[in-house]
Amino acid sequence: MKILHVTECVGGGVGRAIDQIPGLVSSHQHYLLSVRPDAQKPSGKGFARSMVLPDGHFARIMAVRRAVSELDPDVIHAHSSWAGLYVRARRIPGRVVYQPHGYALELGGNARRLAVATVEWLLARRSSSVAVLSPHEFDVAGRLNANCERVFVPNFPTIESSLRNTRTRLRRVVMVGRLSSQKDPTYFASLKQSVNAHDDTIDFRWIGDGDPASRSRLQRIGVTVTGWLDTPELVAELECASLYAHTGRYEGFPLSVLDAAACDLPVVARAIPAFSGSPVAQFETLAQHAGAILKYFSQEEDLRRDLKARNVELLEFMNAGRQQAALHQLYGITDFEECYAAAKEGRP
Repeated sequence: MKILHVTECVGGGVGRAIDQIPGLVSSHQHYLLSVRPDAQKPSGKGFARSMVLPDGHFARIMAVRRAVSELDPDVIHAHSSWAGLYVRARRIPGRVVYQPHGYALELGGNARRLAVATVEWLLARRSSSVAVLSPHEFDVAGRLNANCERVFVPNFPTIESSLRNTRTRLRRVVMVGRLSSQKDPTYFASLKQSVNAHDDTIDFRWIGDGDPASRSRLQRIGVTVTGWLDTPELVAELECASLYAHTGRYEGFPLSVLDAAACDLPVVARAIPAFSGSPVAQFETLAQHAGAILKYFSQEEDLRRDLKARNVELLEFMNAGRQQAALHQLYGITDFEECYAAAKEGRP
């Protein structure tokens, strides 16, 4: 089987999520069509071939058609909203899998949300299956097209923490992601200011990069912005911090939360639909969010034990084995037992 992955997202969680797939479905060939295929660092078998997605929406739609014509893939897996447009703008042969990694129709004013929802509703008729990351995404996908197959494909950590973490935990709160409206660095800045008004010894750090204006605003109020880091550097940052504060406005299910949990870093998150039904600790208001951070640093043992237990519960449910089984269902692969055995033994 040939599987073509299409994305315009690199450098963040979507890119890391794509990198995991070839190793889990290793008995089949994977191809990548991406704006910067050199930025992908797949583990395991990786991609049989990487191709460049050009600039311009129309050019990208045509690039998808050319890649499908040349490769004749059995499955075309569109990762994220724009890739979903490029793949489904015109009907193409093959099984089309759409994975929004967070529906963009949940961001912006009413007019924008209505426009994006209308486009998603129209394109949903050209999806064979939708890969969802949370019960919330399952419900949204059903409202867009109740007749389309929906498969829950749980994320799992993209990193492994050191077996023995000898680094000192600093009085530091971190957030990982792209500086963008979705991840809401403005909220992170307000969170810092609210916490530091009561305790200015707590440091705040943004791991990632993106919008230059957002970076400048954060730096002006004393937030360190690290830029994009490779995996060992990311692990080091997470293992040195004391808390992970997720501030995104909407998500599929953020890999950064799972990576934090894998590094035994407690998570305190802004309450958003993506976390509904999960063990992630969520806070409805900025004041509650800041209060939880202050409570944690005041050595509140009940809170510390609770957050640690939530990490354990989260990782028991969202792991590689569950994603592997879900991917085989998503791609319509029937030889799961053989593929599973091959993946365990490192065979192609």
